[in-house]
Amino acid sequence: MVERHVKTVRKYCHNAKVLFHTVDLHYLRMTREAQLHEDKVKQRAAEEMQLREFAAIRAADASIVHSTAELDILQPLLPEARLHVFPLIMDVMGTEKSFSERRDIVFVGGYQ
Repeated sequence: MVERHVKTVRKYCHNAKVLFHTVDLHYLRMTREAQLHEDKVKQRAAEEMQLREFAAIRAADASIVHSTAELDILQPLLPEARLHVFPLIMDVMGTEKSFSERRDIVFVGGYQ
């Protein structure tokens, strides 16, 4: 994660802007899983992930989230953060085919 490299970037690249791309809110997914399974160990892991993710957002000059729902969750918790929504799914001007007519597939993810 960003905490491994942000100090080095700041030290050697004084004018660089640090942009943190959250991909998703891992802590939120982990919290929901812990609640679903009523698992205290998973809940502690989710809390640790939240600390790490929030530290990364605070350390960055700006952070990208992919939905207004994520933005709505983070803004009250991190009012000082510069958060920007960059949706993964969006309408493209000039597209002639509807979604159901398309045949292209893109998959991004690791999910272990």
